[in-house]
Amino acid sequence: MKKKEAPTLKKKHCKKVPPQKPKQTTISGVNRGKKRAREPKEQKTRHDDDESRATSFKKRKVTSAKKESTNTLDNLKLKLEGARFRWINEQLYTVTGFEAEKMFKQDPSLFDSYHKGFRQQVSKWPLNPLDIFIKELKSGPKGLVIADFGCGEARLAKELKERHTIYSFDLVAVNELVTACDIAKVPLGNQSVDVGI
Repeated sequence: MKKKEAPTLKKKHCKKVPPQKPKQTTISGVNRGKKRAREPKEQKTRHDDDESRATSFKKRKVTSAKKESTNTLDNLKLKLEGARFRWINEQLYTVTGFEAEKMFKQDPSLFDSYHKGFRQQVSKWPLNPLDIFIKELKSGPKGLVIADFGCGEARLAKELKERHTIYSFDLVAVNELVTACDIAKVPLGNQSVDVGI
């Protein structure tokens, strides 16, 4: 009859590290022939390494999940802001100037939301039309009278006020360059401007 062989470890990652042979101890260079009892070393297996890797992976996964959660929350906030911008924009296209002015007076935060959304939209455009107007008006003749309807933060006036006379109109005055009014009834006479934007 054949002798049965001892079962070998078949798990790839559970192979034991072979134990080290204890060395004979010497005292003052004399071999006493006795071996000191050593505390048994804890043998590390590949399985232990896998567990520590798994724990490390879980920690990274939790950190990653927190970042992902924050990113998801930020994305949702951006979508809500975008939706609010679109709603306000739709209102401005479908109501009279008087009604729009009234809407912004009742809730001034709408104006800020609109312009925040507008800036976000403009950042995605390949080219901002206002940049073209500014470039053209800087290179053209001096001394024009320009009316900027729906000027927002009056960027046109800020960049061209030394070269031209600029009237900036919007529903809310965010700075001293802006005149708050119903855009349908600006405080200018007929045919009093050279350029209207």
